[in-house]
Amino acid sequence: MEYCFKKRGIDMGILVDAQSICKDYGNFALKDISFKIESGNITGFLGRNGAGKTTTIKSLLNLITIDKGTIKLFSESASIDFSKIGVVFEECNYFNNFTVKEIEIMQKKICKNWDQNLFAEMTTQFNLERNLQASKLSQGMKKLLCLSVVMSSKPSLLILDELSSGLDPNMRVETLQILRDFVKIPEHAILFSTHIMEDVVKIADQIIIVKNGSIVLDESKEQLLLREAKNEHINEIEKLEKIFFQYTDSSYKR
Repeated sequence: MEYCFKKRGIDMGILVDAQSICKDYGNFALKDISFKIESGNITGFLGRNGAGKTTTIKSLLNLITIDKGTIKLFSESASIDFSKIGVVFEECNYFNNFTVKEIEIMQKKICKNWDQNLFAEMTTQFNLERNLQASKLSQGMKKLLCLSVVMSSKPSLLILDELSSGLDPNMRVETLQILRDFVKIPEHAILFSTHIMEDVVKIADQIIIVKNGSIVLDESKEQLLLREAKNEHINEIEKLEKIFFQYTDSSYKR
């Protein structure tokens, strides 16, 4: 199924512009995190556990106060309309006390851009029963429920933290296709963190790798795969895994 995500009348080139973000927790710090995400772009945000991916995402969403740096979303640094942003975190437990039907009723009341038809289509595709309470779902199915909610809210920017972990192969394929459809509209973009290299190879345009709170690589996937390991007879997933280890594991021999 191909989903049609309608424009919201937003004309933009750079959806995310993060410059020199710093946040010091004492035992861990983000150090001069800088990157941009252009409209029509899917950016894979990679790093080992504890590298700073989730902290960076929380910084973008103003869930933590940064010590230094600037963040502009949709070319705005203040009074950001967060209805333009759809977020799915790795832990999706915030709808646990509601059924799918109750979530639909609630979102219809509070979300000005709510697309009831899209929500019905996505929850049907994901086999989410309307009278089933979200707490009864597996963690993977909770993520699909959250994705259905945020997509139906008609955002322009999706920020996804480990969305595909916990999904079975069929659901992963269907979910990746939905993300491809989403960025067919130029004014849309996606930032997604993952440990699944196959997903990055399949849908990412740009790859950012974070290590110990710093960005160690920011490059287009196409250029990166051409530049690295170009003489080796390995597939693209294996190439990307090798590149990931080169940039994140100090003991790895290039």
